Amino acid sequence: MGFANPQYLWMLSAVPLLGLILFAVYRARMQSSEQFRPGKFRTGEKKHMRESRIAEIGFSGGMLIAAALLILALSQPYQNDKPVTIPEGPVQAVFVVDVSRSMAAEDYRHHMPANAGPVPDLNSPWGSRLHMAKYQMGEIMNAIAGNEIGVVTYAAHGFAQAIPSKDQSALRFVLKHWVKIGSAPGDGSDYANGINTALDLFKQNESGTKQKVVVLFTDGGFTGNRKEITTAVERLKNENAKLVIVGIGTPGDHAIPQYAEGSLTGPMMVDGKTVTTSYEEDDIRELMRMSNAAYKHIELDAQSQVVTIDWMSEISGSTVVYERRMLDGYLAGAAYALIAMLVLTGIFLRRGKVG
Repeated sequence: MGFANPQYLWMLSAVPLLGLILFAVYRARMQSSEQFRPGKFRTGEKKHMRESRIAEIGFSGGMLIAAALLILALSQPYQNDKPVTIPEGPVQAVFVVDVSRSMAAEDYRHHMPANAGPVPDLNSPWGSRLHMAKYQMGEIMNAIAGNEIGVVTYAAHGFAQAIPSKDQSALRFVLKHWVKIGSAPGDGSDYANGINTALDLFKQNESGTKQKVVVLFTDGGFTGNRKEITTAVERLKNENAKLVIVGIGTPGDHAIPQYAEGSLTGPMMVDGKTVTTSYEEDDIRELMRMSNAAYKHIELDAQSQVVTIDWMSEISGSTVVYERRMLDGYLAGAAYALIAMLVLTGIFLRRGKVG
């Protein structure tokens, strides 16, 4: 049992004070009633006072319980449920994702996984290569929760967006708000620079005996100096870091849609001609051969969109975590039901007295 917002629990100390206030109001009301009640109505006074006192105790006690339930609901209590064993600790991974303009091509508009989010209208961006890359990053994060993960974006140059950390909430915020087309310096696509930036992050955050893994998300385009690819591969080997390549995109010519304030304005044009991009697998396979990397191509069918990374089998450490079953809804419902019952009871009692 725990609380997601324990900072609100201090308000429970105000419940006894509320009880004293209700008692003081009751005493004042009774004294006022005694002063103005004619003598002929005092027959059966003891019985009336006893019934009134019982009703008041019931009503005030119910209100105090309802207030306590609402405060507890605000604090969001939860109960640990369903123990789950997950990998922990031995891996330090960095996602290296292409954010060049070609990643805006919407190869997957009609083929995004069902759990990728609500599908927008046809005039809104959806199913781009970057969308698919971010979806796959989220799935990998779920698979290796408890391990440190960082993010690097790249275009002509690499840019460190997040240092390796176990804080998945912060990392998901980075993926949602900071990993966008153009969120790395320059034009073009130089994954060698992105890989080197990821290796620099490992240097800044020494992991000891942890397995270092670079997960590269690319559509295969390369516009940098090819000698840098050899340098990056040598660094991977010298620094004992593994490379996993996730190919994003499909063969064929694909236009790059342009949007203004979330609405489609047309394809990207240069000199009056539509700019197209294709998945360039030759460069990817050459990088795979040079680095002995694992490689997965995300195609259009659902089966190919499930990334199973071989190095997951090498994670030996694990921890047991518990799924949280939130209880705040039950408490709030009980409080509102109790308040409604007390109000209705008060109305019926008042009608009975008037009659």
